[in-house]
Amino acid sequence: MMGGAAGNLSDRVFRAPANFQGGVVDFIAVEKFAVFNVADIAITLAAIGIFLLTLFKVDEKAK
Repeated sequence: MMGGAAGNLSDRVFRAPANFQGGVVDFIAVEKFAVFNVADIAITLAAIGIFLLTLFKVDEKAK
């Protein structure tokens, strides 16, 4: 999730027209669905993973 957030943030910070005024570049277009990028995929998959781990009460310390 942090990698996706960092990718989108770097687009916002460093893209034209000026610092902190740019937009995120979305380059994957699925017909009749959405336009997104790899960072969006990472954020979505991480959120789903966190949800599932919480739902099934997985304890990372239990081994």
